[in-house]
This record gives sequence, structure tokens and C-alpha cells, in this order.
Amino acid sequence: MSVDYIKAIVLCLGFGSFFIMQALKRQKRVRQIQDTPKSKIASAPQGLVEIQGFAWPSEKGFVTPQGHELVYYHFSLEREESKGSGKHKKRVWVSVFSHTHAKPFYLIDPTGLAMVDASTSEMEIEARSARLWTSLKSLEQNHFLETLIPTTIPNFPPKGRFYGLFSQRYRVVEREIRAGCPIYVTGDFRTQNAEAKKIKAEGLTHFANRIIDFNSRSFKNLKALLDKNGDGKICHKEARDGYSFAAQLSQKKTKAENLTESEFEVFGEIKCASNHKLFLADAHEDHVVEKLKRGHHIRVFGGSALVTVGMVLTLRLFISDAAIEQSMKIKTQVEQESKEQALAKEKTKQVNNLHMNCVSGNGDACAKLVDMKTDYNLSSTYVEYYTKSACRLGYANFCETLKNSDKRIPASSTNGSSSLNP
Repeated sequence: MSVDYIKAIVLCLGFGSFFIMQALKRQKRVRQIQDTPKSKIASAPQGLVEIQGFAWPSEKGFVTPQGHELVYYHFSLEREESKGSGKHKKRVWVSVFSHTHAKPFYLIDPTGLAMVDASTSEMEIEARSARLWTSLKSLEQNHFLETLIPTTIPNFPPKGRFYGLFSQRYRVVEREIRAGCPIYVTGDFRTQNAEAKKIKAEGLTHFANRIIDFNSRSFKNLKALLDKNGDGKICHKEARDGYSFAAQLSQKKTKAENLTESEFEVFGEIKCASNHKLFLADAHEDHVVEKLKRGHHIRVFGGSALVTVGMVLTLRLFISDAAIEQSMKIKTQVEQESKEQALAKEKTKQVNNLHMNCVSGNGDACAKLVDMKTDYNLSSTYVEYYTKSACRLGYANFCETLKNSDKRIPASSTNGSSSLNP
């Protein structure tokens, strides 16, 4: 077997298994989310909890050039490189530098705050972007060069001559959770051991009053403000952009007008434990479930198809060419026998029909039976009967045949008055 054949088997089994495992993992996560009841922070039990609210920084975090303060940020600078040689040569993106800002942040709901440690979580972040370095505005390039990217990376930044046509290509990959962004989290919840902690955070009071109805202890219905495209539903992007913009305005308004901040109680911490893993998503439950279900059937059926192809190709390794040839011969023989049986059955049916027509006085049927005696494998007795019948029914040439074969023909045979039996 060739190397390419072995590679095809490995790729089919590998990718097929990966797609199936991803589908099962996502389906398991969906069931866990749907089966676990949501809790309010103030009344959350010790242990596994499911809480949704909004993110707020516990300390000054990373700020984007657009002015968004982030509670979580992962940055990766990637360079396009060539791998392999000849026909196997391909272009891939290789990370040359990365940075992660994952400080603990607050999660606010209508009852209070909880601390979340994002550094130990499994994340489902939809706010991911990948942009070529040359497509960034000079303001963003300078921001990354001054605050993140070290000056020791060889051949970076790329030269701008001829619009970077002959320079190495770089891209920036970012994943972020903004202040004010909707948050869904499941993990191990533990209350404070000592007296409950109370904190003040710039802009949090104004933001909370905009999104929370403290009388009913629920989130306000801001659908009319968030639904930018007017389709009657709030997508993940509309919710993220709308709430993070409200948080940004609240921080600016509080600072500009020197507004008084209220105290918020921090009831505990949500973190990863040995029996309760921490799962964090930058969306509320409905959007998280919708994303996890996306492409489920494609993963299952596509993965199953690839695994099946891989198993068939693997089985081919253990079957010799002789065995395959013998199997094909047997198959051909069986098909040929079936075809012959079908033809014999059809021929028998045709002979029976012609015989009945001949007996009923159809001279054409008698003549055809005599002409096809070899094909129908008729005995001499039947041939003689059909010849006499054809002669009697007006076929003179069949009468000549009887004379030439020294058979006596009654005088009445030519006028149809006699009857013959085989």
C-alpha cells in the first residue's frame, strides 16, 4: 500500500472521530446547561451552580483602542509560513507571540455580585476576530506595538514598501470579553468565609440601574433598544455590543459627572473544582445553547461517514487481491446463474402460451413452435404434432415437410377436419 493510502486512512479515522467527539461533547454540554437550574447569586447554594449576568472588572483592565475595557483578553500574533515541500507544500499560520489578560472579574445579577476566575475556565467565546496586520489602522498598530508586542520579534513589523507585497504576512487574532458583556457561567460556588465583602466600582451603579429592576429582582426588558436590525429577536452580537456600549457610557458618565457609587455585596466566588469544572461563555443561556447546537447533525453524519470510509479502507489492507478476485468471480457467477434461470423461466412461459394458442387453432403459434424447436428444446413428438397442426391449419410448406419426411398425412388434414394430439 502507498503512503498516500495510509494517510487517507489516518485522516478519515482521525477527522471522523474528532467530529463525532465534538458533537457528543457539545450535546453533553447542552444537556448539562438545560438540566441545571439557574440560581441567583444571593441565594446560590454551595457547589455546582449556573448563573447568568453581566461582566464587570474588579480592577483596571486592558483597554482597546476603541475605548472598551475588557475583563478577559487573549491576543496572538501569527506569521504565515510554508510547511512541507513539493506537492505537499502548504501555507500555515504560526503563532510568534501571545498574551492573555485573565484577571478575576465580577459577575453582577439582580441580587448581587460574585467573583469569577476566568484563568481556569473552559470558554465558549464567540467574540473572536482574525485580521491581517496590514489591514489595521495605524492607531491600532501603534497601540499593539506600544502596549503588547515586544520589539524582539524578527522582521516585525513588516516593511510597508509596495503595500507589503513582498513582506511576510502577519495577522492579529483576538478573543475578548468586554465590561458589561452578557455572561453565562457554571462552576463551583463558595461563599465568603468571613463577613460579606462590599465594594464600589466606577460606573457599576449607573450601569446596574440601566439594566436591572431591583424591585422585581430581574433584568429589564431592553429588546426595543438592543434589536438594531428590527427582526424581532436579539442575536448574540446585538446583546454584546448593546450592553458593553451601555457599560462604556456608564463609566464615562460617572467619571464626567462625578456620580455617587452605591455599595454592592460580593456573596462568593465561582471557580473550578475537581468535580465541578468552570465553564464560561460571553452570552446568556439561550445564545449559548443555540451556538452549541449549531452544526450538530453535520458533525454527526459527516464524522460517521468519514469513519466508515476509513474502516472500509482499513479492511482493504487485510484482504488479498486473490480473495477480492475470487469474490468477484463468485458474484459474477451467481449473477449469471440468476440471469439464466430468469431466461429459462421466461422461455417456459412463452412455450406454454404458444402451445395453448396452437391447441386453440392458431396456426401462427404452431408454425413458430416448429421454427423455434431447437431454441425451445422440443421433443420429436411435440415437433410432429405442431407440424401436423400447422399443415392442417393451412400452412402448405409444413405439409411438404411431412411428405419429405415420409409421414403419411390424411386427406382431411388440409381442410382442417381432423384433430391431432401429441
